[in-house]
Amino acid sequence: MSLLVAFGLALGTLALGELALRSLAPQARGFERFGLAAAAGLALCLFALYLPLAFTGRAHFVPLLILQGAALVAALPRALRDLRASDRSVWLAAGCFALVVGGVLRVAVQTPFAAYDDRAIYGLKGKALWLEGGVRGPLFGDLEVVHYHRDYALGLPLLIAHAAFASDPTPHDPRGLEPAESAEAWVDRYDAVATWAPWSVLWPAALAALAAALVVRARALERARPLLLPLALPAALVFPWIPGDSWSLSGADLPLSLLVGAAAWCAVAWWRGDLPRGLLLAGALAASALLLKKDVALACAGAGAAALLARMPRPGIAAVLSTLALAGLSVVAVRTAGASIPTPTFEEDYLRALREGTPEVWLARLPLVADSFWHALERAHMRLWWLLVFLAAVPAGLRAGGWRRFLALWLVLHLAALTLVFLVTPDQAAWHVRTASTRLLCHLVVPGGLLLVDLGVRLVERARRELGDAPAWSSAPR
Repeated sequence: MSLLVAFGLALGTLALGELALRSLAPQARGFERFGLAAAAGLALCLFALYLPLAFTGRAHFVPLLILQGAALVAALPRALRDLRASDRSVWLAAGCFALVVGGVLRVAVQTPFAAYDDRAIYGLKGKALWLEGGVRGPLFGDLEVVHYHRDYALGLPLLIAHAAFASDPTPHDPRGLEPAESAEAWVDRYDAVATWAPWSVLWPAALAALAAALVVRARALERARPLLLPLALPAALVFPWIPGDSWSLSGADLPLSLLVGAAAWCAVAWWRGDLPRGLLLAGALAASALLLKKDVALACAGAGAAALLARMPRPGIAAVLSTLALAGLSVVAVRTAGASIPTPTFEEDYLRALREGTPEVWLARLPLVADSFWHALERAHMRLWWLLVFLAAVPAGLRAGGWRRFLALWLVLHLAALTLVFLVTPDQAAWHVRTASTRLLCHLVVPGGLLLVDLGVRLVERARRELGDAPAWSSAPR
């Protein structure tokens, strides 16, 4: 029953995204619609869960369940009509997509909360929210065992608790408040939050759908499309999540990367003129990502700076104001909810590290940071992908200008910001780089994929023109 409820929640989330996109992206179809709908649904669920927690002190799950069910009923007929209108090649690609997603689902169900952070941070907080319905109970107040990382946003634990509530609306603690010898042991007492595992498959599936959409949209490859469509999902392996070992289905980095990636997708579509209100949706997606983890602030700041340097067209006042308002609301919600949680025994103090450090000390770390970064990419099997991005796609994007320059500058600024963080880190530098660099870099995996595929398409187009095999790619995305 838990699995069925989790799938119902996933469909409801997609339905919410479908409704949000109906007026904003009427031309989006298939994989593109799936990926963007999952991101929009995730953003709506985060706001619907976090705001009541922050401003009432309690987590309210029933209203979102009702909203998801209503959205599913409203959106399912439209989704079925889209499927019936699809051609055979799309159905073949969808079959490959289902096989890959099924494999990821099997891994998720067999090993929920397998990584350390999943159990000691996200699963633990999710169980506390599910049991107590808020952050002011004794479990969040247990500094020795229960609560790690006070500064972590509660967006993902709220989603986990929401899935657990759907499978068990009347939770209880069979051992009262009996302490456990560790956070992991405390998490092992409860099974309901494992309901989260099938829902979490939505995030890599949505990222894979965007990867497939990149291939489908490659109009210069028109003749090869019958072959490429069935391979669209395996082509998603180019996104360095599946072969890598720096991510987890129960961690915050996959949904965070989806929100940032979908925001980049919408911003680029707006810049090309394909999505008139795309910047409005991009701002909402980016603002909701702040409810997952503070790390996304680096990506958001880099996007703003890159937009200015690349001379993005002037955005509408509504998009700017709504983005600022939602981002401010997210920050206030995170801080308000966090104010009720006691100070933990462990907290990274970057301000103190900045005060006590010197430029000479930080520069002396640079070789160590670079070497650790290189080995982290090798261990996660991501080295080739990111080398192609930074040595081929980024230079080409900088030369091309427009939205391509925006993405290229964003990637460069993001890498520079990560390097500065690791240079001044209060933690042991090599350990910090090896445990965090690949997942932080992958927050911009969709912008990197957009640049790589665009570069490949342009190279194919140039070769065809030189060989006289095809006219110029006049209908290609700008």
